[in-house]
Amino acid sequence: MNLFILQVLAFCSLSSGFNNKYYENEPAFDEDRFFQSIPDFPEEDWTIETNVLHSNTYYHPNRITPTILYEWSYVNFTWNNLEQYTEAINTKRYVPENVLIGGIRFFENDMYMSLPKYRPGVPATLTVVSKAGSKSTNILVTPFPSWEENDDSDCDNLQNVLGIEIDTKGTLWVLDGVRVNNMSIDCPPKLLLFDLNQNGALIHTYVFPNEICLQTGGFLNDLVVDETDGGFAYITDNSNIDPGLIVYSRLQNKSWKFRDSTMFADVRTSRFFVDGAVISTPLPIDGIALSPSPLVHRKVFYSTVGGLELYSIGTDILKNESSISNGLWRYGVSLLGKKQGHTDGMMIDSDNTLYYTLIDLYGIGKWNVGNNFDSSEVIYRNRSTVIWADGIAMDQQGFLYFTASSAHRYLFPSTELELTSDISFRIFRLYTGTNSYLF
Repeated sequence: MNLFILQVLAFCSLSSGFNNKYYENEPAFDEDRFFQSIPDFPEEDWTIETNVLHSNTYYHPNRITPTILYEWSYVNFTWNNLEQYTEAINTKRYVPENVLIGGIRFFENDMYMSLPKYRPGVPATLTVVSKAGSKSTNILVTPFPSWEENDDSDCDNLQNVLGIEIDTKGTLWVLDGVRVNNMSIDCPPKLLLFDLNQNGALIHTYVFPNEICLQTGGFLNDLVVDETDGGFAYITDNSNIDPGLIVYSRLQNKSWKFRDSTMFADVRTSRFFVDGAVISTPLPIDGIALSPSPLVHRKVFYSTVGGLELYSIGTDILKNESSISNGLWRYGVSLLGKKQGHTDGMMIDSDNTLYYTLIDLYGIGKWNVGNNFDSSEVIYRNRSTVIWADGIAMDQQGFLYFTASSAHRYLFPSTELELTSDISFRIFRLYTGTNSYLF
């Protein structure tokens, strides 16, 4: 059957899409006053001094201007036919204003994108945009691998996906583990592997035990893949109940979890502002990165959303499940420094440079991990377009991508959303001339 491509072209409501109800007891935040000391540079070209939290000195020695590859005011799908679309709207299986963009990854000419279900009305949680590359607004996304495998009435199917990764062999690693806000809690969290060289065939499923990731309250957020020693995935569990760093061994088909105080939000700095809203929930471990594959002594880097500290730990420690029992592994955790702001996503490229998002600075930073963290810098900021800098990805043509997801609007169920023509999501592209940590 030929697909009937249906896109909603107009909406009646053009009012503001964000009701600040969740934050009504918090003091107002005057962003203009906060940033009043910034010189009159074009916003898209700002660079800011390394220790922004301790200095009001701003400069812009290099003009770094990412381009916007995709942007959406809402996300819509390639429906099979008009009847399927109408049924989804009428039954509220599809609520356009509730669809949020999550992680992105690239393989050949396609972009794979997760759509986490923080609210009801998201009919597919894993999607693909084929022949990615040309700028587009409100481009339609296609459920991956199919509509059927996104049917969440069957626990074997995809339920609620956020973190994804694609290894050097073309295997798509998918974290189906968002189990918060009473969403998807009837099914245990799991990891699925799809072979993109075989039309997305499902080749492996691993279900996490409840003692590793909670079926009610677990939040598998992001992952990096280590292809040595039979294959490992290092996974952040952003659960407010039981946060930690999960290790999955593909060879053993087994998982274990490291828990430490560094994986909880720092209550001294957990509160921050973005887009006029205050985020007061202490958000735990989230961003994760892995040093490049040629290195013998590799490290995993991580940070919490609700803190400024950046930490690292050796993969030799993480691969050793028995090291958990005596607690001595904690001596292997290193505090590297304090970032300029609060971070969601991060990634290391093949040149050993860590790129990390800065939510409350509306931008992105970088640091060569071979140097002291004092050498880190913010390379791009834009208060108008980089609203909640979220995930980072790289392709094999030398481009780095990062998303701006307005995630703060979706995290709390009490926040009312409305469908508007305003742009909510953007994917930026920046040329670095490097590949990801996997290559």
